[in-house]
Amino acid sequence: RRYSFEDAYYMWRKIKDQLVSDNTVAKYETDYKRFFKGTNFAETDIKKISSNDVMIFMVQTIKRLRLQKETSRKLFGYITNTVFYARKELGLESNPVEFIKAKDFYSYCTEKYTPVEKKIIVRDDMKLLQRQFVEDHEVKPNYIPTYAVEFASLTGMRVGEIAALRWDAIKDDYIVIDKSEKSNRKKDTFYIDNTKNSKIRFFPLTDEIKKLLHKIQMVEKEYGYLCEWVFANENGRIHAKTISSCIKTKCRQVGIDEKGIHAFRKTLNSNMRCRGVSSTVAASILGHSRMVNEQYYTFDVTDMLEKAKIVEEINVDTCAM
Repeated sequence: RRYSFEDAYYMWRKIKDQLVSDNTVAKYETDYKRFFKGTNFAETDIKKISSNDVMIFMVQTIKRLRLQKETSRKLFGYITNTVFYARKELGLESNPVEFIKAKDFYSYCTEKYTPVEKKIIVRDDMKLLQRQFVEDHEVKPNYIPTYAVEFASLTGMRVGEIAALRWDAIKDDYIVIDKSEKSNRKKDTFYIDNTKNSKIRFFPLTDEIKKLLHKIQMVEKEYGYLCEWVFANENGRIHAKTISSCIKTKCRQVGIDEKGIHAFRKTLNSNMRCRGVSSTVAASILGHSRMVNEQYYTFDVTDMLEKAKIVEEINVDTCAM
């Protein structure tokens, strides 16, 4: 019997889908439509696919979709998984990916440059947001999502962790971060699960954070929202997507580029690192590894005046030698 690449792919998927979450299944389907659907490669008899066919398809797809390295590696992974399944279950004798590696295609990938100010919230923009928080609390004191966004700016917590935060996790000197809201995109449902890395961490409570939490508690008592969840309104616990939408609204209100809650996380980390905090400590506070901290969360947040002062001090020290 003739099996196309698409046939073999969905045979592999029939097994794989039972081993992963619904969200991962949805991602697989989105990726297939993006990379393979309607292509000659997908319709080719898998027993006739050569290493040259794989290389040509990879390069053409990378160029057509302007893929970055990480995404091109994912594309190659789909191909290799399908080929391995076909060799095991469909009697495919040749192995067209045997002498090919994902890194062979990196030179064709797009290098995306994103300015630092697009990844973090610069000092002046943070001041604008802080002023907006104050104004919003005065005009609409019972709109809890704004408090959640302000809380994110102070803690750098993930939006799912904020949505899942309970009052009993607030201790005298620290916050216990052990839960996160997850969503099932396929079923459009929400549930509480472990944190992203399934680890518990402890975040220090500053006076500013304590003051904000006390204000939230008083507001929720006044309006009858108070329950086990820190961020709740008349409808109960506030979901992560509502908090994510709120930060974008705040950005539009103050006239800055739209940012997500994750920008606060990167900003807090970058401020710590630029003040000399080690990657070990910063990673512990934010709940990820040192490698992730250094590679994805650390940016230069010093302005020109600060840089000028640094250079001036170095030059003075040098001249004094």
